[in-house]
Amino acid sequence: MAPSSNGGNFSAAPGPSPAEALAAELLHLLQTDPQFYEIFSRIDLSNPVEMEATIGQPGFRDKVLASPYASPWLKEAIMM
Repeated sequence: MAPSSNGGNFSAAPGPSPAEALAAELLHLLQTDPQFYEIFSRIDLSNPVEMEATIGQPGFRDKVLASPYASPWLKEAIMM
């Protein structure tokens, strides 16, 4: 096996934190599942207070749990 050009040190960039991964998956769900289109069209994604208020609504959680587009991991996380 030939030595690598970086002196044999293989390192990958660190992956996203769990919170970042959760946020990315939630954003993908808002853009993918038709039941979230209305919310996605009006919510200010740069406003954390508005995002937390929306995500904290029981109806929002119920929609995530019922969504065929949401992963089991997202469904588990939304219940915490």
